[in-house]
Amino acid sequence: MTPRQVCGASWRKPVHQITDRAKRYRAHQPECRPPGPAKCALCAGHGVRTRQFNPGASTLAQYTEAALQHTRGEHDAGGEIIHETPKEKRQEFAAEIWRRRRARGTDRHQ
Repeated sequence: MTPRQVCGASWRKPVHQITDRAKRYRAHQPECRPPGPAKCALCAGHGVRTRQFNPGASTLAQYTEAALQHTRGEHDAGGEIIHETPKEKRQEFAAEIWRRRRARGTDRHQ
């Protein structure tokens, strides 16, 4: 079986129907990765390794707005921002949200 057959299995959606995040996930599957180290197409001759860039929310206000717009289970703009926000930032925002809720007395888990 060729790599193309494994990566483009008939049960998968065509590339033009999936999100950028899904494309990155699919590209990082061992059976789909091209041989050799990951290199930027522009920097390939220099051997510079690539890094994934997910902008996500940079402020608590942006994160909160995205959370208010997002409907769980839906692929909407709010969910995209939430999922693009790095895990460390999401944890930082969650801690700040809970700190503020406790300060106001709106923490239901006391």
